[in-house]
Amino acid sequence: DAGKAPGGWYSFYDNAAAALTSRGWWLCQSGGSWSLRVPAFEFLGESVVKQSGFKEFTDQIEILEQVGLTSHAELMRKGVAKNMDRLLDQAGVVVFARLHAESPKAFSLRQKEDGSFEGGEAGGEGSSPPQLLLKLSRLRFDPKHGEDAAVAELLFSQGAAARVAMQAMVADFEWNAGSSKSSAISEAEIAAKLLTLGFDFAVSGKAARPEAVAFLRRLRPVHLQTLHRAGVDLEDSEE
Repeated sequence: DAGKAPGGWYSFYDNAAAALTSRGWWLCQSGGSWSLRVPAFEFLGESVVKQSGFKEFTDQIEILEQVGLTSHAELMRKGVAKNMDRLLDQAGVVVFARLHAESPKAFSLRQKEDGSFEGGEAGGEGSSPPQLLLKLSRLRFDPKHGEDAAVAELLFSQGAAARVAMQAMVADFEWNAGSSKSSAISEAEIAAKLLTLGFDFAVSGKAARPEAVAFLRRLRPVHLQTLHRAGVDLEDSEE
C-alpha cells in the first residue's frame, strides 16, 4: 500500500460490475509489476470466521487464474499472449483508478502521560523501537478515471483549487505494544486521535489498498457506495 510501497504510479483494475472490488479483491499494476490482493480468513471456532489480513499474488498467470480468466491464463502460459493489459481489456477488466504515491516518510512517536504523542522523523542507528511508527505518503489522483459527476462537482465547487482537492495524505500506523508497560491502544483509538490532527477519514486495517480507498472516496463515491453495500470492510467505524 501507499504507506509501505516505493513511490510511483499505481493503476487499479476492475470490470463495470465491480466484480473484483466488491469481493475486497484489489488488482494493481505499478511499474510493470502486477499484484492481486484478496482477503485471507481464519476459523476461530464453529461458524466463526475472522479476516486475518490478505493474500497477495504477483505472478501474472496465477492472477488471471485467480480472477477466473483461465482461458486467458492459458494463452499467456503458452506464449500466445504476453500483454497483461490487453488480455484484461478483452475480458472487460480496465483501469478504474490511477494515482501517484510519493515514497513514504516515517515518524517515530511515543505517547505522553496526557495521551498525546511526541517524536520526530524516524531513522538513526541504535534508536529504540517507537510506540507508534507513522508513515505518511502524499497521493495525487488522476481525474481521468474519476466518476464524471464527482469530477464535475469538484471543478464547479472549487474551481482552480480542485487540483489541490485531487491530492491526499495517507497515514499508515504500526503500534508496538511491547515498547512500553502500558496496554496497547486499539486501532479505533489511534484512528480517533489521528482524526483530531486534521485527517478526513480513517481506513480500516483490513483494507488491502488504503490509497485506492482514498481515491474512491474523493473521485468515485458511487463505486465506494457499491462496495459498502457489498459489505467490504474499508473505513474505520469510528470515523
